[in-house]
Amino acid sequence: MHSIGIIRLSSLGDIILTEPVTRALKNNFPQTRITYFAKESYRPVLEMFAAVEDIITFEIPGEDEKLGAVKNKTRELPYDFDLVLDLQKNIRSRVILRNLKSSETMTYKKNRLARQIAVWFRRKEGGKHTSEKYLALLDELMVICTDRIPRLAVPEESKLAAKKYLNSIGFESEKFVALAAGASHPPKHYPINQFAELAEIVSSQYGLKILVVEQEHFGYLNLFDKLKSQGVLEFGIGIELKKLAGILENARLVISNDSGIMHLSAALGTPTAGLFGPTHPVLGFAPLGRDTIAITTNEDLSLIHISEPTRPY
Repeated sequence: MHSIGIIRLSSLGDIILTEPVTRALKNNFPQTRITYFAKESYRPVLEMFAAVEDIITFEIPGEDEKLGAVKNKTRELPYDFDLVLDLQKNIRSRVILRNLKSSETMTYKKNRLARQIAVWFRRKEGGKHTSEKYLALLDELMVICTDRIPRLAVPEESKLAAKKYLNSIGFESEKFVALAAGASHPPKHYPINQFAELAEIVSSQYGLKILVVEQEHFGYLNLFDKLKSQGVLEFGIGIELKKLAGILENARLVISNDSGIMHLSAALGTPTAGLFGPTHPVLGFAPLGRDTIAITTNEDLSLIHISEPTRPY
């Protein structure tokens, strides 16, 4: 094969979980050009995929009926594909898939019914990881995958930017723990007051500094004021993704809600603890890696669109 396309438009964690697919394809077909289709906002994470050579991005509108621009951009691509894998399986990805010139196409099986059954019958074990569902397509192609753990490669310039940032906040020679206190859906948020208590324990019992990372400001950050006034805690708000990856790569531990940052940290090889409240690891989104753990309250499963929580911890 000369050219393979992969479609996964969003979101951060889901895209990271597709990385083993790209690497396995490249290992089995070294001369093949791998092109990845995603939303523009996820270009930075794809630039850390060692096996991806081309990235084609879209500014996807909110309404499905306004996808004409996506269709036209797809049709105008100057090359054909031997194979295209749709790892999203929604109306947007289908528009792209149908308008690409490809000899063969494959779509991953979401198996939404199995996830819904897990909710109905409150099953809390035995679920198949989402990454394995992506890799199942390679099994059909008889492609060998020897490493099924997502791995990201931080560019050198981003590592340097991370070190410069850590120096600027006085963490240059300090061991620190990163707390990812946010998530795309508020019900996934571990209570911020309990994050503050956790930060107190990390500082007082282990003598480590704390970096609270988030893409935007959110309420109750003042609960961390005591530690900040003592010079043992800093906020990292809105840090560019590749620079953030370089920062997390330097952390002793990342404690995160069930979020994209959790998967980012795990894929960097940083010890990672994922906190699951109204979602559950059985749904297939536990962090993957040698030094990762999913910590769950084992609450009754409750979902929005089968995959997102309806209520907080």
